[in-house]
Amino acid sequence: MTKGSTMYVSRQHSPWPVLFLLAALFGAVSPALLWAQTNPTPQALPYRQDFSTLPHSATAYPAGWQGWTGGIGSHSTGGGFQLAPGIGDLALTPNATAATTAGEAVYNLNGKLGPRKNTSFNAYLVLAVNTTGYSDVRVEYDAMTVRINSERVMGLTLQYRVGTTGNFTATGITEYQNPTSPTQISGTDPIGTGNRAVVLPIACNNQAVVQLRWVTQTVSGTSSAANHPTLAIDNIKVGGELTLSGGALNFGAVCTNATPAQSFTITGDNLNTSNVTVSAVSGYSYATAIDGPYTPTLNLGQPGGNYAQQIWVRFTPTAEVDYNGTITVAGGGALDVTKSVSGNGLLAPVVTSGTYGPVCDDAADIDLVGSPSGGTWSGTGVTGDQFSPSAGTQLITYTFTGGNGCTNSASTTITVNPLPTVSCPGAQSVCINDASFVLSGESPSGGTYSGAGVGDGNFDPGVAGAGTHTITYSYTDGVGCSNSCTFDITVADDTDGDGICDDEDDCPLAVNGIADFNENTCACELGYFATITDIGGNDVITACTICPAGFFCPDGLVSVPCAAGFANASTGQTQCTACPPGSFSDIV
Repeated sequence: MTKGSTMYVSRQHSPWPVLFLLAALFGAVSPALLWAQTNPTPQALPYRQDFSTLPHSATAYPAGWQGWTGGIGSHSTGGGFQLAPGIGDLALTPNATAATTAGEAVYNLNGKLGPRKNTSFNAYLVLAVNTTGYSDVRVEYDAMTVRINSERVMGLTLQYRVGTTGNFTATGITEYQNPTSPTQISGTDPIGTGNRAVVLPIACNNQAVVQLRWVTQTVSGTSSAANHPTLAIDNIKVGGELTLSGGALNFGAVCTNATPAQSFTITGDNLNTSNVTVSAVSGYSYATAIDGPYTPTLNLGQPGGNYAQQIWVRFTPTAEVDYNGTITVAGGGALDVTKSVSGNGLLAPVVTSGTYGPVCDDAADIDLVGSPSGGTWSGTGVTGDQFSPSAGTQLITYTFTGGNGCTNSASTTITVNPLPTVSCPGAQSVCINDASFVLSGESPSGGTYSGAGVGDGNFDPGVAGAGTHTITYSYTDGVGCSNSCTFDITVADDTDGDGICDDEDDCPLAVNGIADFNENTCACELGYFATITDIGGNDVITACTICPAGFFCPDGLVSVPCAAGFANASTGQTQCTACPPGSFSDIV
């Protein structure tokens, strides 16, 4: 007998008599050869198998798989699953269904494989993998039941060993146990499917051979071997796998002040829970959202199993050189994957916009000077290369495009301060004879007055002179902006110099208090004539004199001599009366 040969033709009969007979005949043969089993060829990771392409009639295991026979454990009495090595191979039983109840065997159950024990021997299903380059390898599979015909509960679990010798070790995964209903004794439909996943211990890291063994054991209940449940596995995944969507990232020529972004998607399958990292590449940064934040590297937490994350890559050249590199994505217990990235930097022009202001709202237009020359200005109050002040903080921008097509801009703010709000006193009327007085009633206080008759904040009517005078109040605020307002002061004259201003004097051309003066007519009483005096270029009545004999006073202003007549005293000397015939008067 050679290692790897199939030791049992039929599993319907116990192999023990044959083995003891062989032992008796060939006593010198090593026991190791008597209990030989085939070690399947380790499969590279990541490994995926769902048995969907394995024909129901197949008798050959997929690459990396093998069925073994071995001893049973004593789960129901607390001893647990069998950990000892197998003692021989089991062929793959084709076309098996829930109705198939042969002794210990590995059944081909049409898209799934199932190890089925009997009362004396167990059936093991083994997969060998090569974990070289991997750490914290995650194993995931679906466990299910195909046959149920009693209340017996079977457990199925996963074990491992490194290499091809020695006992197996429990992975600590929660065992799968079959339901006890509904009864199914035909067909291959799965019942009570449960997913199981476990990360292999450190001992399995970076090993040329790691054997994974699925083993069953009775948990509870009793029944004949023919009525044992049939359990199966499918959808096996060993080792994480990372893939990156799309091809290489090519940004082309990009100006040094631009920040274009492209993206790719990381897809993880059967990952462990270690973080997924994205390596640094000069000129590039990464984010999980297009708006950032962007960082030179990424260290992404993820829950294990399946994972998907879109990664945004921003190109930010700083010099006129090529930026070609390789982005490496690692983690999750998978092998590293890479993506090429390339771009070319173009120098953007260095642009300045100058500094202006602050100015006041009434300032003259400002000439704007940008560098290099030949660009364009934009912003509130900008026309061509001039800025017309308007109150507020105005943002203006100078934009320039260089010969290589790269555009850059520079902005500056011009603070335009509003003019202070100023109010003046109301219009006033004063007499030219009034004393100098303090000007008041302005807002805000602290400004200055100017105009005729103004000095040190005072107004002197006598200095201003008669007439209406416009007075200006000017105020400058703390930032140097000035505003002003005006108001009128009307100075009434005292034409007759009697101390009473014309606006209050009933007879401004007559001195106040003249005897025999009629203030209603502003003339001397009847029979009196006025003395007229030049005061300031004005004819002013300064006295009233009774008309002398031979004169009459028709208007109270002048006296007129009577000719060929006499003054009629009865008429108040307001007219002359002719002498009667035969009489004359030599004294008029």
